[in-house]
Amino acid sequence: MNEMDPKEGISLNDLRGSFEEGSIQRVVVDEIHNHDDLLNDIKWYPSNKTDRDEAEVVMSKPKAHHHMMGEGKVASGFSTQIKSVTPCMSYAMLEILKERYDKHVRRGDGDAYLRSQVKAQVGSLAELMVMDILYGNRKNDPKGMNGLATMYCQCGNTLGSNLDFTTRTMDAFPSELQKEPTNTSNLRDIFAVTFGQEAVKPFYPKDAANIGLNFGDAMKEVQKTDPKNGGIVWYLQREFNWEGGIHVVNPTKAGRLCNFPLDKIGTQSGYAKELLAKLIRFTDLVKADSGEKTILYMEPMLWTEIKILLASLKWDNAFKDEDVDTTHKKMLFGREVRLNESQAFAQKLVA
Repeated sequence: MNEMDPKEGISLNDLRGSFEEGSIQRVVVDEIHNHDDLLNDIKWYPSNKTDRDEAEVVMSKPKAHHHMMGEGKVASGFSTQIKSVTPCMSYAMLEILKERYDKHVRRGDGDAYLRSQVKAQVGSLAELMVMDILYGNRKNDPKGMNGLATMYCQCGNTLGSNLDFTTRTMDAFPSELQKEPTNTSNLRDIFAVTFGQEAVKPFYPKDAANIGLNFGDAMKEVQKTDPKNGGIVWYLQREFNWEGGIHVVNPTKAGRLCNFPLDKIGTQSGYAKELLAKLIRFTDLVKADSGEKTILYMEPMLWTEIKILLASLKWDNAFKDEDVDTTHKKMLFGREVRLNESQAFAQKLVA
């Protein structure tokens, strides 16, 4: 861990190299690393306070003035607001029957069995982190975090304030349908996110090791009463938890294109041109500074439907989807696309 500089951010790939192949720690990090594309892209930064991350966010821009000789000068002015974000803690509790584990040990495959159980548990922890980062809402779950959808939650006007969250939340619902859908189970969205210390900052408590990941102690033996037959049943338990959060330091470096009706993309006659216009505006909307990268995140089926639509319109140059050896390159209007299975769930219509 000494070769990593927390100020530059630590990725899961950085972390995995510090653990031995086959160790529980390596199994946990590998499983999280392989779960969703979003978790591959993130670098985690230590919070600047012990129990929270605090940043001065610019709410309006300075304004320059002209002046004449002998005339007094006024301050350019700017409006900032200190925002403080606290992390949340999530966990997965592995519990297996002791006699089943002992049976695998006698067979000689106890370690393999344990690793398979750990992978299943940690996969749920990774999925919860992705859902928290994108969709978490502390009003619904005070123990969670406020995700990007909580901030980019109301469709706005593209001519509004550049720093307003609603300016960067665009509506992909077909105007020709003219009314809200009775069934929202097919609604999806796309996030454009620039992760970084001065953009959307994933953070962990600065006094925590391993980007806030805790691998727990050795397996603990616990006993429970069998509710059906009575008597004592012995289990082995191990807890894995992850403490972290996100802080939108600069709201112009993320955005959301929401209300995609997955089943309507290729069926509405006038929707094709409308959708293309919205996709182009959206991919142009979020700007990254030099050295930063803005990535589009969506679920795999939405990516497939968008490709089919663009191909049918002979806009093949608008997207790229190549798999060469170990290189997977997906692009939409010049922006890199990353896919998250966790985004494939029924969403409410954004107002």
